[in-house]
Amino acid sequence: MYIAVIVVAIVLGAFILAPRFLDDKDDARALLEKISTFKGIIGLVVLVFSIMALVSLIGAISLYDLFRISLLLTIIDMAALGFVLGFGLLSGEVLSKSENASEKAEDLREKLQPRQEILGMLAIGLAVLTSVLHAVM
Repeated sequence: MYIAVIVVAIVLGAFILAPRFLDDKDDARALLEKISTFKGIIGLVVLVFSIMALVSLIGAISLYDLFRISLLLTIIDMAALGFVLGFGLLSGEVLSKSENASEKAEDLREKLQPRQEILGMLAIGLAVLTSVLHAVM
């Protein structure tokens, strides 16, 4: 499971950071715009995957196990990115039924949206750290 988390975190971080690095390449920019139309679906899939990974990991964490702690932090970061990416679909389909839940989710999205690139860089960094810790331990 940890390999899937690492791969998803790196790909998600690259997806978030791609517009910053592809400003001058028209072909890559056009491909990125096509993929961005599925941003909400990608976000929901990552959010569900993160929750499943978190549930499978939660019982296995010990205080001195740095690998699992870094894996947990990677999963939490992926869940935050999945929430930001999938917020449009979440608010339209799920959160619109409860006004209170919709307001709280909007507040959380407003806090996370400006930090989206930082979360993307953090996802890549945590994925690399997790893979290094797994190789060392």
